[in-house]
Amino acid sequence: MTVIDYEKLLNWLGNSATGVSSEDIAYTLAGVKRGHWDGGVPHDDDDLRACLELNDLMGWHERFKAEFAGPGHGHYWNALVACWDELASLSAKGDVAGVRERIARIIDTANRIKCEAK
Repeated sequence: MTVIDYEKLLNWLGNSATGVSSEDIAYTLAGVKRGHWDGGVPHDDDDLRACLELNDLMGWHERFKAEFAGPGHGHYWNALVACWDELASLSAKGDVAGVRERIARIIDTANRIKCEAK
């Protein structure tokens, strides 16, 4: 069983630059049950960095990948998690345009695969 430091998590939620995608990770991995929630995926370097910073803070890198690569998080998250280390590397290098372009290509590919599967 994973022990969660809720004080640390709440401090992050209240005092950090969060976004829908990083909040989706926070609520999901903290076990917070929500009503209808579509969540969201990162679309640019700011979104991605918020996700990476949360996972760094909480020590959730592997847990995040296992959870969000699985069923229930949708084809966008599945596709992004498959390329997560690459995206993190681009972000660490400060390649803001590269992150945005790579995420757009990943999402576009996930859309095409989903459409072809129908």
